[in-house]
Amino acid sequence: GEAENSLPVFMKFLKGETTPDRVGGLCYRAQDEAGKIKSNSVELISNLDDLPYPDFTAFDSRAFIRAKYPLVTSRGCPYECVYCVVGKVSGRPWRFRRPEYVVEELIRAKRDYQISAFEIVDDNFTMQIDRAKEICRLIINANLNLTWRCINGIRADRVDDELFGLMNRAGCRKVWFGIESLNSEVFANIKKGEK
Repeated sequence: GEAENSLPVFMKFLKGETTPDRVGGLCYRAQDEAGKIKSNSVELISNLDDLPYPDFTAFDSRAFIRAKYPLVTSRGCPYECVYCVVGKVSGRPWRFRRPEYVVEELIRAKRDYQISAFEIVDDNFTMQIDRAKEICRLIINANLNLTWRCINGIRADRVDDELFGLMNRAGCRKVWFGIESLNSEVFANIKKGEK
């Protein structure tokens, strides 16, 4: 699941300062119950704006970050596609960052890492079409001159002509659509929730 809150607790567990049952999302073999496997509940972060901006200074991947800065604007997915694990990893509730917070991260990343491009790695960037449009407008107004792409795929039922125009003006150069099957019977069986 999401590790921002549970990873520090896990580090305390490794130091012997707490027990494994206190680490959210941890699966482990219990010592006191004949090796029974336990799985702690996953803790989802409800307000993504509470998270600090990513800090890539500890990594030796500056060239990669400059060309493909990974931008997360939302997490989760309410859909129940049978082939997808997003609901298990990031949860069914779709949670998002405010558009202003997203663009502020891009401004900082351009200043701190000299990025020239970024990738939106959300599973559902266009879930709220108006929010996606606002992010694009803010990118345009900030005159960032960055190119970008949506690499996880977006739903065909969560876009419109105005959004595509704004995405293009904001620097979007590639969009991946999830077109799982052109066979209507197969498509119905994957439970994507669109036609």
